[in-house]
Amino acid sequence: MCKEDYSELGCDGSVGLKENYMDFGEEGGKHFFQVNNGAWWVNSWRTIVDGDTIITTLYYSDSTSNFPIKEKWFSIDIFDGGLTISIDENKEKSLRELFVGLQSGNCFDGILIEQLK
Repeated sequence: MCKEDYSELGCDGSVGLKENYMDFGEEGGKHFFQVNNGAWWVNSWRTIVDGDTIITTLYYSDSTSNFPIKEKWFSIDIFDGGLTISIDENKEKSLRELFVGLQSGNCFDGILIEQLK
C-alpha cells in the first residue's frame, strides 16, 4: 500500500488489489486476484521453500506480451482487471511460498501465496 511519505513521489492512491493472500493445500490450484486500478504491472516475485529463498526476480512489464510467466511449480498470467496465479501439486511436501509484487506508479502492493506440506 502507499505510505503517506510517498505522496510527493506520485503515490496518491493504491494498486487496487482486492485481496492479497491465498492459502493452497498440497493439491494446488489457481485463483484470480482482482485489481481495480487500470495502470498496474508485476514488478517482482520471490519463492521460498521451507524457509530458504530459492529465486528472487525483479521484473518489469506493463504488457501482456511477457505473460504467462511459467516457473517450476507456479505460473502467473495477467488479464484485464487482474491476474491468475496457478500453483502445482506439492509433491515435495515442503512449505512453499510465493510473493508477487505489484506496482502502479510509485505505489506498491503484493500477493502472498502459501502452500502447505
